[in-house]
Amino acid sequence: MDYQTAVTTQFIPRATAALQGIANGLVAAGLGANRVSVTMPDTTDLRLQLTATRAGKTITAYVELTSIRTDPSRALAIFTLFIDSNGVELTTTYTPGNAQQYTIEAGVDALLAKLAELELKMPEALVKIRASLGL
Repeated sequence: MDYQTAVTTQFIPRATAALQGIANGLVAAGLGANRVSVTMPDTTDLRLQLTATRAGKTITAYVELTSIRTDPSRALAIFTLFIDSNGVELTTTYTPGNAQQYTIEAGVDALLAKLAELELKMPEALVKIRASLGL
């Protein structure tokens, strides 16, 4: 699978579903549906973002597929998961690992494997977000 196909058929729908799963979990825990959203504010670095607010706290969680342009001969990308609670990072056990060359099939396959690992961390992220919001 080429990179553009992976982005449109795998990354965007799967990352959106992962963040929407967190949003649904927050609503099920008592957060008003109008207090949580999932958006795609950055189409350059492909950032999908969840924003949730409750009692003066704002959580911002994003999954991003960042292109790293350090060497023009190698097109590299890496997945990032970041969660912020009023300026304080909420850490998870997910680690981004190494940037992968996305112009070759093996690199795209490695990115998709990393996406699967990131998806498995969403329940942990939900627990941390719920605790931070007091849900």
